[in-house]
Amino acid sequence: MSLITDEYRQLVLLTNRATQAATSGVDKVNPVESGLKAAKATLHFARHHPDAALSAFAAAAHDKSIIHIPAFKTALIIAILSYRSQLNEHYAQHLIGASFCLTACLPPDGHADIIDGKKSRLVNLLAQKCARLKLSLWRDIIKTHRLVNHERSISFITSGALNDSQRWFLLAAYIAKESPKQPLSQIIRQIVSYIPARFHTLMAQWLSFPGEYLPGSQCVYHGDRIILLTVSKKCLGAVRFHAHAPPEFITLSSEELCYEATSTVTLANWSKYAEKYTHECKALQSPDWPYALTFPVSYPPARLLRIIDMLHKSDTDIPTLVTEVTQEPLFSKALTQAATQDNRMQLPVNDVKQAVLTYGFERVGDMLVQQALTQRLTQRFYPLEHTCYQFSALAAGVASCLATMTKSRLTSESAGLISTFLTGPLFSIPALKILCRFPHSELRHFDINCLIKLAPGMRLSDLAKDLAKSWHQPQLHIAIISQMGKLPAECPESIKREYGIIMLSLYWSRKWLFASSPPCSDTQEALNQASTLLNLDEDTEAILQEQFSHQIFTHLSL
Repeated sequence: MSLITDEYRQLVLLTNRATQAATSGVDKVNPVESGLKAAKATLHFARHHPDAALSAFAAAAHDKSIIHIPAFKTALIIAILSYRSQLNEHYAQHLIGASFCLTACLPPDGHADIIDGKKSRLVNLLAQKCARLKLSLWRDIIKTHRLVNHERSISFITSGALNDSQRWFLLAAYIAKESPKQPLSQIIRQIVSYIPARFHTLMAQWLSFPGEYLPGSQCVYHGDRIILLTVSKKCLGAVRFHAHAPPEFITLSSEELCYEATSTVTLANWSKYAEKYTHECKALQSPDWPYALTFPVSYPPARLLRIIDMLHKSDTDIPTLVTEVTQEPLFSKALTQAATQDNRMQLPVNDVKQAVLTYGFERVGDMLVQQALTQRLTQRFYPLEHTCYQFSALAAGVASCLATMTKSRLTSESAGLISTFLTGPLFSIPALKILCRFPHSELRHFDINCLIKLAPGMRLSDLAKDLAKSWHQPQLHIAIISQMGKLPAECPESIKREYGIIMLSLYWSRKWLFASSPPCSDTQEALNQASTLLNLDEDTEAILQEQFSHQIFTHLSL
């Protein structure tokens, strides 16, 4: 038995257990746990075997071992499209788990708008369990149970009353229902006319992968039978069966095929030939296909580490440094753009060496680290991702301005970077990935550790400190981060002013975006101490609030 076939059988086993848990009707059985296990296995299968996942999706109707085919297909297509669309994995796991469990509670024959007493009881029981576990994302998806298999289900996607999680479920269920009656690309084009415009860029990517013809499709090509094995960025890979010659691996374009003459082979049949032509299939793929590359947040890019180490040396050769920066387009573009905006005449700066000499080594290092860190923090989408980024960007901007307005050892770049490290842990807390509303705490507004209500005892500053260390940050940055939560007067004399800048930037950003209650006595004392240390006028907050007014908004719950 092949690895793919073995993992597929394990996936079917876990999804069948989740189906049984969701439809047992027994209060003691936990369908959420089973659903999340099935979702995790589905994501693993789609991540490591994308062509096999598409083949399994196409051939699911022929697999008698699957208890609930619509639920299985819905979970698979969400997994594939979530990686294609760069959804956060924890968010995608709950999205798949909720979608699977709800679909399993509905009739498999496509008449969910006519639910009998037993099915209605199963849906209600699932909703009650999710309410007890405070799973708002699951409850949102369950609310769509009367829409999912309605004959006009696709038209409901346009409703402003739905959030993104509900839309993901409805469009995935629609794709699962309509495929293979129509080409996947045609189904996607139908959805585009209903889906909000901000989805269009994502869905344009779906037209190339999954595309029109799925692996496992059996077609006629120049009079010969072929089985499609892989979908690459530029072509399709297939095995061609000749009447009087051995099978051979070929590449072709989708324009050379006719969908009406297409059927589907079983996953086992596809797997047999996919394994035989493994090397040929892999030769067509690239590292960023079909899913975009993602990078760990816990440590910086290797090239950035080399640049940071060079910047810390007093005898660094500037041409060598410029060469290192130029080899990374993201870094060179960020530097030249910043230099263009910063010079008084706003003359275009296209030379990396000129940008490096303009800023100096320390400022260049902080700018590059912040650019790379922000990129890695925001590479995956989840409902609160925009809100977390809004807070992070606003706090960094305010910190940079305060650093230029006051006397301290911080440059505008280093102040913004320290603030970004302190908000960075927000992007890695699993519980935040499945919420639609930011869980702001009204306690101690000056303390970043009291920002959110989740996970009592968890200190964001400790997580930020570990992150800063792994990104080779200087001791000054780490020392400031370590003091978060204290009053300025309680900090070491050598960093009181620097601490006050970061604390005020985080407090004002938090106040402008989230706070709904007046500051407590500790917060007021912290503000008074920081303002005195930095010699700030009473109208400083109002001036900065006006300056950043274009950033003071929170995104709608999506």
